[in-house]
Amino acid sequence: MKQHFSLQWRISCFAFLLLLSSGSVLFIFVQQGIDQATRNASDRLLSSSAYMIANAVQTDNDKVIVEIPSGSFSMFSGKDRTFYVIRDHLGNYVTGYDDLDTGLDLATNSQPRFDTVHYKNELIRVVSVGRFVMQNDAFFWVTIRVAQTQLEHHALRKNIITYEVISIGALMLIALGAIWIGIGLALSPLKKLENDLLQRDPSDLSPLQIKPIREVNALVIALNIFMQRLEISLKRMRDLVADAAHQIRTPLASLRSHIDIALHEQDSNRRHDRLLKIERTTLQASQLVSQILMDATITHRLEQKDHHEVGVDTLIDDVINRLDPDERERVLVHNDSKTRRVFLNGDRVSLREMLRNLIDNALRYTQGSVSLTTKIDECFLCVDVIDEGPGIHISEREYVLERFQRGKTAGQEIGTGLGLSIASQVAKAHRGSLTLVDSPYGQGLCVEIRLPIGHSY
Repeated sequence: MKQHFSLQWRISCFAFLLLLSSGSVLFIFVQQGIDQATRNASDRLLSSSAYMIANAVQTDNDKVIVEIPSGSFSMFSGKDRTFYVIRDHLGNYVTGYDDLDTGLDLATNSQPRFDTVHYKNELIRVVSVGRFVMQNDAFFWVTIRVAQTQLEHHALRKNIITYEVISIGALMLIALGAIWIGIGLALSPLKKLENDLLQRDPSDLSPLQIKPIREVNALVIALNIFMQRLEISLKRMRDLVADAAHQIRTPLASLRSHIDIALHEQDSNRRHDRLLKIERTTLQASQLVSQILMDATITHRLEQKDHHEVGVDTLIDDVINRLDPDERERVLVHNDSKTRRVFLNGDRVSLREMLRNLIDNALRYTQGSVSLTTKIDECFLCVDVIDEGPGIHISEREYVLERFQRGKTAGQEIGTGLGLSIASQVAKAHRGSLTLVDSPYGQGLCVEIRLPIGHSY
């Protein structure tokens, strides 16, 4: 079957390549001419200034003297800074900026030599000319250097190039306009698509239902996919704002109440109690905000599905090293020797935060140690986080995996109800599972995680 080609594609590509090639060639020639012209103009000013100073160089009592003419720098723009230095034939400093010409050779003739160097963190253009003078019946060359910053040069070059680009762009637009008129009728479905989008309510992100021609079919599909992603992002944003507003309102109101009471409390003991409550409420609000932001970050990273190889040992070491030294001593890691050769295919940050949340929860609800064990079960990595705390009643174990939900055994411990939810979300996004079971030690909770292995060696 003969393959059909889009007329729009063929004409547009031909016109685009023709205009792009001709415009690029023209721009290159114009730019080279502009660079040369502006550089020559700038160099002529520098040369004139240097020659004016050179004409004022004299010798007196075996010394080189010079009185800088008042008009030698008047020709330069006020936007640029100018510098100069004069040296005798031995390189001895006579006057000017002594550090201006570091690394530059002395002049040996009256012809101007131009250099572009950095001086005082600025790019400058330096001209060097020689002045032939007599001293002690001997003739030698005195070096005169004049330098100028390049602000005016660059501004002039930019202005000229801008005008040329506008001219070239205008010609290209005229050509494209003529082509557009020729193929406009063939693209009438785009007008229909445009009207459909313009007539929509701003909150309407439903898929487009029009039946376009082949040339715009891919565009319609892309728009539908984009609107679907946008709708998901907006929903996530609305949920985040709503959750944050709802969850933060209570600790902030409590914080304000405690502050008001503490300000008017006369008894020092009761004022101290209020300050402790303020500290606790502040920690709760801070932890809540941090967890909400982490929840949003992980959700975004999981949607991107930017997965890489993650070594299990490296991942666990990263989690443990991020703990406080006191907490680190309470975590007992038991790795199966096989896990050292195992890699997961996933998002490193999300996996790290999953384990970190589980370990933080375990450390918070127990005064004893926390065990982190890993083993291989067929094609799955099994990670168990075991504590000796109060545990979670079996009737609440599904409930606490939801966002902002905590079990009754949480008591007065500061928490947000997001740690287990984040961990469960990460496990599911990596085609794994998270299960809450009784601790094998009799008291406490065991969080079992199963993740598919990427590969091992």
